[in-house]
Amino acid sequence: MKASPTKGMPKTVPFQAQRESFINQVIAYRMGSSHDVTVVFDGSKTEEKYSRAENVRGVRVIYSARGETADDVIIMLVRQSSRPSKLLV
Repeated sequence: MKASPTKGMPKTVPFQAQRESFINQVIAYRMGSSHDVTVVFDGSKTEEKYSRAENVRGVRVIYSARGETADDVIIMLVRQSSRPSKLLV
């Protein structure tokens, strides 16, 4: 699912709160389905030297590293998958 965590949110809501709201929406989806879900956020313009991943209530959340886009990470995940034809991106 390609989406912006800020889409539909008032401009006055801090970015982190918008991101958390988006993750909560994905968690709600995950709870009603049998799918594994991974969310990748673009960290290419951050100070984070390395990418990082965490599990948030059953949803894998990945933040790309500085200089690496979310698309780069998604391409890598698809290439590493043993069943790429079963992935929905």
